[in-house]
Amino acid sequence: RILNKAEAASPLMISQFFVVSMRGDTILHKDFRLEIDSNRLTTTQDMFLERVGITNSFNDDNEFRYQPFFEVNGIQFAHVKKKELYFVISSLRRDLSPSLALELLENIIHRIHDFCGGIEEELLRTNFVLIYELMDEIIDFGFPQFTDSQHLKNLVNTDAEKLYSGTFDYLVSQIPLERLRLVDSVSEKDSERSIKKPTNDIFIEINEKISACFSTNGFAIHIKVNGLILVKNYIIKRINCNISFNDSFQVEDDSMMMRNSSGETTGIQNYAQYQQPGAQQNRNKIRITQVQESVEYDNLINNRLLKFVPPLGQCIAMQYELQGQFNMLPVKLYPTFTARQDYRKLDLTLKVFNKLPPNLRCKALTITFRVPENVQ
Repeated sequence: RILNKAEAASPLMISQFFVVSMRGDTILHKDFRLEIDSNRLTTTQDMFLERVGITNSFNDDNEFRYQPFFEVNGIQFAHVKKKELYFVISSLRRDLSPSLALELLENIIHRIHDFCGGIEEELLRTNFVLIYELMDEIIDFGFPQFTDSQHLKNLVNTDAEKLYSGTFDYLVSQIPLERLRLVDSVSEKDSERSIKKPTNDIFIEINEKISACFSTNGFAIHIKVNGLILVKNYIIKRINCNISFNDSFQVEDDSMMMRNSSGETTGIQNYAQYQQPGAQQNRNKIRITQVQESVEYDNLINNRLLKFVPPLGQCIAMQYELQGQFNMLPVKLYPTFTARQDYRKLDLTLKVFNKLPPNLRCKALTITFRVPENVQ
């Protein structure tokens, strides 16, 4: 195959794409250019796993370091960890752009999720034929073509196979969604579907990750919230989605997004504000870090209306950060120290109280604390 001038000057040329588990098993492997020497004693996957175990570790200050892009023996690696799996692309090109490589990798993961209905290990093994066909359309001879789900849907002919964990899950899946009793929310598993079998359903999820530092008496010292509005669209026709915010969400400026002459977004230039219900003066700033490309900014600024056209599949409508002082947290910690054996031994009892309402769920909770170095 003869490269044209645009491909020869492209800053993004992919040699291989593979998915490996944390156990070291290779789930998927696609070699686009056959340029990495196959006679090596160590495979590309082994080189990656050996290096990633060193780079993604704790340093001397007991802080975890994560390097999504590195080089081993002249091979560039870019990887993202999802669902205990490493999604990796490798290249022999030394001027490979890290930002473009990671953006392409995120788009590939999203398309696999859209077509297979998830990115779990067993689901990838079951739909490996679909994924290989999808990768042939996304990347041609190592050069990315397009990652639009609507366009790829017309080119990929293999249907996704759903993975059921048991007989009960299969029986529940046979019940039409419209016949189920309406509730405030549906489970995340019910919203995981394939765009190859579209339905007239759209799911909107609001996920927030709360990071808080507590004192020894259980009071929060610093709180930071990272949130996103995730839209899963399985409607074939083009639709307009409107998400309205309440009066507590306020925007300060008229210039939230700045664009250059080409119409590309150059960054966030303002902050929104969120006032807690019942609070008069304490307002916490919301920093909007990402919005969907079709969002109408004027409606978001003036009318507190997030209006956009969701693509087929999964997309992030808005991503935001929030930090400051809060009147209430969904989780409360109650630490208790009890001295034993003439203060030679201390027993720590840590109680966690969940204040979330029944219609909200906590996906994961991690609690870390430090002890003196001489503690055994």
